[in-house]
Amino acid sequence: MKTAMKFFAQLTHLSEILGFVGNQARQQGVDPAKLQKVELAAEEAVVNIINYAYQNDECRENTVVVMCDRGPEGSFVITFRDQGCPFNPKLAETVFQDDEPIETRKVGGLGIFLMKEIVDEIEYERVGGENVLKLIFSAA
Repeated sequence: MKTAMKFFAQLTHLSEILGFVGNQARQQGVDPAKLQKVELAAEEAVVNIINYAYQNDECRENTVVVMCDRGPEGSFVITFRDQGCPFNPKLAETVFQDDEPIETRKVGGLGIFLMKEIVDEIEYERVGGENVLKLIFSAA
């Protein structure tokens, strides 16, 4: 069952967005052992949208639509749609600098690295002036 909600893309709405994702995951039968990964990946995606999608005046409405659905073979799919500046996280550099002291590590990229590690499949496309990001979690 596909369920979608539109939220303001602001950090003050983060808990509301994550609550929606968590509730949908539970309602759609996501394994409780996988729920924390679903919520963490969703948080990373939403925080990136909030912090980076709407930095430019060319970017439009400051919102994000979050849709949760069952995909093929019982997978759980979270789709994020925003009208922010184009950004494909699949192409983003995600070098994890675990050999560097925290003080000297380059800022950025860790959230996308975590998302790529947690999610079974990531899809991205730019459609009609919108970023469409899908996080797909297998049923197994």
